[in-house]
Amino acid sequence: MAHSAEPARTLRLVIRTGSHLLAGTDSRVWMQFVGDLGRTQWLRIEPQEGAFARNGRAEATVTLAGHMDPGEISVVKVTHDASGNFKGWFLNSVTVDEQEFGFHCWLALDEP
Repeated sequence: MAHSAEPARTLRLVIRTGSHLLAGTDSRVWMQFVGDLGRTQWLRIEPQEGAFARNGRAEATVTLAGHMDPGEISVVKVTHDASGNFKGWFLNSVTVDEQEFGFHCWLALDEP
Protein backbone atom coordinates (compact mmCIF):
# COMPACT_ATOMS: atom_id res chain seq x y z
CA MET A 1 0.00 0.00 0.00
CA ALA A 2 1.54 3.31 -1.07
CA HIS A 3 1.59 6.27 1.30
CA SER A 4 0.44 9.57 -0.12
CA ALA A 5 2.94 12.34 0.34
CA GLU A 6 1.85 15.49 2.11
CA PRO A 7 1.52 18.40 -0.33
CA ALA A 8 4.44 20.78 -0.66
CA ARG A 9 4.22 24.48 0.09
CA THR A 10 6.17 27.05 -1.90
CA LEU A 11 7.18 30.30 -0.23
CA ARG A 12 7.81 33.29 -2.49
CA LEU A 13 10.51 35.53 -1.02
CA VAL A 14 11.58 39.08 -1.79
CA ILE A 15 14.71 40.15 0.07
CA ARG A 16 15.68 43.82 0.08
CA THR A 17 19.18 45.05 0.87
CA GLY A 18 19.64 48.58 2.20
CA SER A 19 21.21 51.60 0.55
CA HIS A 20 24.01 52.16 3.08
CA LEU A 21 27.58 52.24 1.82
CA LEU A 22 28.83 48.60 1.62
CA ALA A 23 25.33 47.31 2.46
CA GLY A 24 25.53 44.33 0.07
CA THR A 25 26.99 40.92 0.74
CA ASP A 26 28.27 37.97 -1.23
CA SER A 27 28.05 35.66 1.79
CA ARG A 28 25.87 32.54 1.85
CA VAL A 29 22.46 33.29 3.40
CA TRP A 30 20.11 31.01 5.37
CA MET A 31 16.60 31.58 6.69
CA GLN A 32 14.32 29.83 9.11
CA PHE A 33 10.55 30.34 9.14
CA VAL A 34 8.57 30.03 12.38
CA GLY A 35 4.80 29.75 12.51
CA ASP A 36 1.86 28.47 14.49
CA LEU A 37 2.57 24.85 13.44
CA GLY A 38 6.32 24.86 14.14
CA ARG A 39 9.50 25.89 12.40
CA THR A 40 11.48 24.91 9.37
CA GLN A 41 15.08 23.83 9.40
CA TRP A 42 17.61 26.48 8.33
CA LEU A 43 17.29 26.76 4.54
CA ARG A 44 19.92 28.18 2.21
CA ILE A 45 18.59 31.01 0.07
CA GLU A 46 20.19 31.10 -3.36
CA PRO A 47 18.88 33.88 -5.58
CA GLN A 48 20.70 35.08 -8.70
CA GLU A 49 24.33 36.08 -8.30
CA GLY A 50 24.68 39.64 -7.06
CA ALA A 51 21.12 39.72 -5.75
CA PHE A 52 22.21 40.83 -2.28
CA ALA A 53 23.93 43.93 -3.67
CA ARG A 54 23.45 47.42 -2.24
CA ASN A 55 19.88 48.60 -2.97
CA GLY A 56 19.23 45.07 -4.24
CA ARG A 57 15.94 43.27 -4.54
CA ALA A 58 16.38 39.50 -4.57
CA GLU A 59 13.62 37.07 -5.41
CA ALA A 60 13.73 33.42 -4.42
CA THR A 61 11.39 30.53 -3.82
CA VAL A 62 11.61 27.85 -1.18
CA THR A 63 9.63 24.63 -1.51
CA LEU A 64 8.81 22.92 1.75
CA ALA A 65 7.66 19.34 2.09
CA GLY A 66 4.23 19.16 3.72
CA HIS A 67 5.63 17.96 7.04
CA MET A 68 7.93 21.03 7.17
CA ASP A 69 5.13 23.61 6.71
CA PRO A 70 5.34 26.03 9.66
CA GLY A 71 1.77 27.21 9.14
CA GLU A 72 1.01 30.92 9.50
CA ILE A 73 4.49 32.48 9.55
CA SER A 74 5.10 34.95 12.37
CA VAL A 75 8.91 35.06 12.55
CA VAL A 76 11.66 34.99 9.95
CA LYS A 77 15.20 34.34 11.20
CA VAL A 78 18.13 35.25 8.95
CA THR A 79 21.83 34.48 9.18
CA HIS A 80 24.83 34.38 6.89
CA ASP A 81 28.30 32.88 7.08
CA ALA A 82 30.35 36.10 6.61
CA SER A 83 32.22 34.51 3.69
CA GLY A 84 33.38 36.27 0.56
CA ASN A 85 34.76 39.75 0.07
CA PHE A 86 31.71 41.60 1.42
CA LYS A 87 31.03 40.06 4.82
CA GLY A 88 28.59 42.57 6.33
CA TRP A 89 25.02 42.99 5.11
CA PHE A 90 22.40 45.64 5.76
CA LEU A 91 19.13 43.75 5.48
CA ASN A 92 16.10 45.99 5.01
CA SER A 93 13.29 43.46 4.77
CA VAL A 94 12.13 39.99 3.81
CA THR A 95 8.69 39.54 2.27
CA VAL A 96 7.18 36.05 2.47
CA ASP A 97 4.09 35.55 0.31
CA GLU A 98 3.12 39.25 0.53
CA GLN A 99 3.80 39.50 4.30
CA GLU A 100 6.70 41.86 4.99
CA PHE A 101 9.12 41.39 7.89
CA GLY A 102 11.24 44.48 8.58
CA PHE A 103 14.82 44.12 9.72
CA HIS A 104 16.54 47.47 8.98
CA CYS A 105 19.81 46.36 10.56
CA TRP A 106 23.35 45.16 9.91
CA LEU A 107 24.15 41.46 9.97
CA ALA A 108 27.88 41.82 10.52
CA LEU A 109 30.54 40.92 13.05
CA ASP A 110 31.88 44.50 13.12
CA GLU A 111 28.52 46.27 13.60
CA PRO A 112 26.45 46.49 16.79
